[in-house]
Amino acid sequence: MANLNSSFISVINPNTNTVIKNINISSGVTDIILDPNNGDLYVLTPDSNNFSLAAYVISTKNDSVVEVLSTGAILGTEDLGVYVPDTGYIYMDGCSDYFAVFNPNNDSTSYILHSTLVSSKLLASSMLYDPTNGYLYVMAFTTGTYGASIINNYSLLVINPHTNDVISNISVGFTYIIHIGCLYFNPYLMYDQANGYIYISNVSGNNVLVFDPSNNSIIANISVGCEPYSIVYNSNNGDIYVANIMSGTISIIVPQPKPIPKYVNLKFVAEGLPTGLTWRLVLCNLEEQQNTSYTFSYPVISLLNLTTGVYRYVIIPPPGYTVYPSSGVINLTANSEIELDFKPISSTNTTTTSSISSTVSVPTQPTSVSEGLPVPPLIIVSVITAIIVGVIVAIVLVSRK
Repeated sequence: MANLNSSFISVINPNTNTVIKNINISSGVTDIILDPNNGDLYVLTPDSNNFSLAAYVISTKNDSVVEVLSTGAILGTEDLGVYVPDTGYIYMDGCSDYFAVFNPNNDSTSYILHSTLVSSKLLASSMLYDPTNGYLYVMAFTTGTYGASIINNYSLLVINPHTNDVISNISVGFTYIIHIGCLYFNPYLMYDQANGYIYISNVSGNNVLVFDPSNNSIIANISVGCEPYSIVYNSNNGDIYVANIMSGTISIIVPQPKPIPKYVNLKFVAEGLPTGLTWRLVLCNLEEQQNTSYTFSYPVISLLNLTTGVYRYVIIPPPGYTVYPSSGVINLTANSEIELDFKPISSTNTTTTSSISSTVSVPTQPTSVSEGLPVPPLIIVSVITAIIVGVIVAIVLVSRK
């Protein structure tokens, strides 16, 4: 547990709800990030030596500090971090115009991978990871002064952690006016794993915005208490809890499930098939019992505006090729993609099949002792039969006399 104004973090046993150990650090803690790969904790704390953000690495095996890292990020009032499972890196922001990216797999001398410039005018305040699309969402703001007040204009940055590029800068439509000398808190982000939405606390507007990452738009505005800040998702009941600082209350939000769209797109990506070779697709809507056949000569195709429902597909490869999967069933409730792996039928496989087939023969009758002798001609058999008949007749006539 982080203790903001204390020089230690507390280890709590959830079975007994008691503090079993305090781990000393130099100053107050602003955030704690767990790396699930190595089990280490990264504790963000102010570095008083150079007014920047430091990270204490704590081993959960023995609850001790193993290293202190300097992030290079400028110290802020809300210094947060997030672990990205796709890359295995830890992203830390310090309310500055860039954030530090750590690679926990490196040794202690090269933990800092690099710093990424978010924008020359934007300052980052909070961030989260969306496991659905693999992007980072950073609440950022431009700051200015108006008389004796500070004005923050907020926007939401979408960052691809694989390239560390800002791919979208979305205005959230609110401004926070801060009087100099007064305590203030920046907006907080929370991801709802049930519907895939991102919830943004609007401290100045006393509401919570609902952001849909699938189309980068604000889809709802929920009124809560005075100056909402922290938002927590309860995975047991699916409810969202909002802490309102000035009113001293907690607002409970029952989120709405994400509606199923009426029309969706289905993409097929054919791997291993040269351009120009035609392949066929037979698609059947199982609810409507309607088949549609398509013929393509290029590797990537998209079927647009299909009605949602359950579909069965059959892939017919060109001559000389196999495909996997050759068929399947998919429940289309959102835009989907199916990868097809085409492989040529090699001559080696054909030869092997032929040689195996040639060794298989139909079982014959048991070999007789006369096997291998030439078969007598039909005329010789006839003559021998006539002689035998004649002998029998002669014997009968002699016996009568």
